[in-house]
Amino acid sequence: MEIFNLLALFSGIAVSACIFIAVYFFFINNERLIQRILGFLFLAIALRIGKSVFYYLIPDMSLLGISVGFVGLSSIGPLLWLYIGLSNESRNIKKIDLIHLILPIVGFLGIVLRFSLITPSMAYLGGTIVLFLYLLVSWRQVSYSPAQHKEWNLWLMGSTTLIWGAFAYQLVSESILNYAYGAGVAALAVYILIFKLLRNPTIFQKRLTYQIGAEFIQRLVKCLEEDQYYQKPALNLSQFAQHLGEPAYLVSKAVKRHYGRNFPEVVNTLRIKEVKRRLQVEKGEFNKVEGMAYDVGFNTPSAFYAAFKKETSSSPREYQRSLIQ
Repeated sequence: MEIFNLLALFSGIAVSACIFIAVYFFFINNERLIQRILGFLFLAIALRIGKSVFYYLIPDMSLLGISVGFVGLSSIGPLLWLYIGLSNESRNIKKIDLIHLILPIVGFLGIVLRFSLITPSMAYLGGTIVLFLYLLVSWRQVSYSPAQHKEWNLWLMGSTTLIWGAFAYQLVSESILNYAYGAGVAALAVYILIFKLLRNPTIFQKRLTYQIGAEFIQRLVKCLEEDQYYQKPALNLSQFAQHLGEPAYLVSKAVKRHYGRNFPEVVNTLRIKEVKRRLQVEKGEFNKVEGMAYDVGFNTPSAFYAAFKKETSSSPREYQRSLIQ
């Protein structure tokens, strides 16, 4: 029983630490959406590890406790994916992102209401598999992280992957002691993550009020539009900020203030605008639009067609036919 008590204490402290950090980001340093997402991520981890602690201390725990643990497990992946995307400036939170809440909600109701097709073991197996898929997608996103976030994002991904490994080990464990060890490994990953978090003051930094002058905006617009820097293939915010010789967060804020959109959206808009200009100049036979797409910086036809459809509500061929008519 002594080892169980030690593991329970070790894991319980990690759960408490996660909740403390989540509360901090919810109520004290909640000015930035990305920090609130990070707070929810720590809360989700706390719920899942907390379920493990109670499970090996109270094997016959209620279905409500098991379902709450599942909500934590199935929420880690979407929250991690959203956080990495926001730190990369590659996405904004949209209504469509609510679709990622389907699995936590369905699993919670299925366990509590005892749906015949959703047993706790099946739900946790499915949640662990889904978390693995989110990890794969998020690891790919990390390679595009700006310099100021990349080290932290790598530590976050590495720790979360270790936590997933602990959860997967629990699924195949045949003894309650091994299950408890799995919770201890997940708790250890949490301690490592918190240690790196405390050594990264930019995560705790509140939003500051920066003075962005007209000269800065003019230089940004000239470089992006007049010098046509938007045509650089695989352009991201970090590269553009480095070209300007300015901090990425300041460039991001200036782009948002001037254009009312984030950097990737502005780049796509400028690229599509140039393709539309070329199509208007050459109204004859249908041109090789894909060649134009590569000329203005798109790497793949699919990315070009999606951006063109978003900007014009029509395909390139339909747009050129409308010009001819």
